[in-house]
Amino acid sequence: MAAERRYALTKIAPGDYMFPSNDGTILWRISRYTDGPSNGLEIPRDREFWGLWQWNERVRPGSYIDTSSWDRWDFCEGHLDNRRDVIDAAMRMEPLPDETPNLTARILDR
Repeated sequence: MAAERRYALTKIAPGDYMFPSNDGTILWRISRYTDGPSNGLEIPRDREFWGLWQWNERVRPGSYIDTSSWDRWDFCEGHLDNRRDVIDAAMRMEPLPDETPNLTARILDR
């Protein structure tokens, strides 16, 4: 069973959100993107999907998170149909519960 999420989503832009893992060690980003035949996917037409990314640097209190560049975000899972499914995917990947969340990151504006 997946962990229950402790933190609210922070909206970066329409269809683009992030939130910390329950223990504050991972920063998740969920976003909508378009994929389909134009990218070699064997479905009838291009359509929108939801995907999950993880910040690939250590998150410490006061860390700056650059949301304008995707260079530091590692793709984890994609082709999900809705936001709930991608949040559930992140919760399944959560580390074991820790009682001391420690994330206080500041988000850079675009």
